[in-house]
Amino acid sequence: MSDENEGKYDLAMVQVSEDEYRGLNGASMKREHGETPNGNAIGGKWVLRNPKGRFMDFDKYRHDLAARNRLRLISNAKANNGGTQ
Repeated sequence: MSDENEGKYDLAMVQVSEDEYRGLNGASMKREHGETPNGNAIGGKWVLRNPKGRFMDFDKYRHDLAARNRLRLISNAKANNGGTQ
C-alpha cells in the first residue's frame, strides 16, 4: 500500500521524545509554553523552528502543523515509551 503523499514531503522529522521531533537539517518541532514572536501565548502547542531556532509556525495539532509545512513525521517506539521498548 503506497502513501498518497509520497514524494510530497520537503523534510522528514524523526520523533526523539513524546513531545519533540527533529529533522536531519536541525529543524525542530516540539511542544512549547512560551510566546510567539508577536507576544501571543503558545500554551503547550506544537512549534516548528528552522535549523537556526527561528520560529516558523505553530498549531494545536502536530499532524496539521506537519501537513501544512510538508513534513513527514516518523514515529519512534522508544520515544513513545519513555525510552524503553
